[in-house]
Amino acid sequence: MPSCRSAATHRQTWELTWKRRDLNRERAKRNTKYQYLMRRGLTCGLCGMKLRGHASMKRTKTARYIRLYYQCPTAGGTAFVKECNLPRFRVKDVDGAVWRWIEGLILDRENLALALRELQAESQRVNRPLQERLAIVDQQIADHKERYERLLDLYLGGQYAREMRIERKVCLEKTIASLKEERERLAESLAASEITNEDIVSIQEFASAIAKGFEYLTFEEKCRVVDLLELHGTLTVEDGQNVVFAQCVLGKETLNIASIPTKEYNWHEEFLPTSAGARLRCK
Repeated sequence: MPSCRSAATHRQTWELTWKRRDLNRERAKRNTKYQYLMRRGLTCGLCGMKLRGHASMKRTKTARYIRLYYQCPTAGGTAFVKECNLPRFRVKDVDGAVWRWIEGLILDRENLALALRELQAESQRVNRPLQERLAIVDQQIADHKERYERLLDLYLGGQYAREMRIERKVCLEKTIASLKEERERLAESLAASEITNEDIVSIQEFASAIAKGFEYLTFEEKCRVVDLLELHGTLTVEDGQNVVFAQCVLGKETLNIASIPTKEYNWHEEFLPTSAGARLRCK
């Protein structure tokens, strides 16, 4: 008969497998007709919805011109109760801004080290309340364990009736178990968000490894880098300026979209067939 621990392990493996399956489905190449580097990692800064890619087309007698955008799914649609006012962001501007930032982090070792130290300091600041609560819980566990031992001594010394001792014992055990559960949750939260010195060294080694041949990466390889870095962002308007709040395991940055040159990604001129077939050219 399998143990409870074995069953729990299999359940965790099952859940992780299905999460990875869903992620792979989301990022499968067959689900994306055009190249959106950040398609699965952007949210709307106004309503919190996940952004989607949108192709805007202009046709002539001989050609079809396509411009790609990221936009909020609530924009102009009837499927949502409230329409969002987030403007459309050109894909070439957003992807270009984000990739330039990643490229600068990976290829500039000093910049990367500084970004990681800043991220570590930020994580320590954010985690300080959790660490303080963890210290309190540890002290409470120790206090209740001491009470538990003292209760046993008093019972053995004849100062407590058996019924009273059992009642106090059950109460203390429940309290200790509850505190231990809280401690486990706090420790897991800290472990998931804390950035240690060992983490920084590992990230720097990873960045050095992928920096080789970085400028020759294909679009699919860039997508894999985005996945490995857990890159995501929020598009919004701040002081009348389109910006993306980008974040990954290497750091975070606020990127001004308008300042990015326009000769980057995803401006396609798709020519309609004239004889043998269509040809695709990217600027």
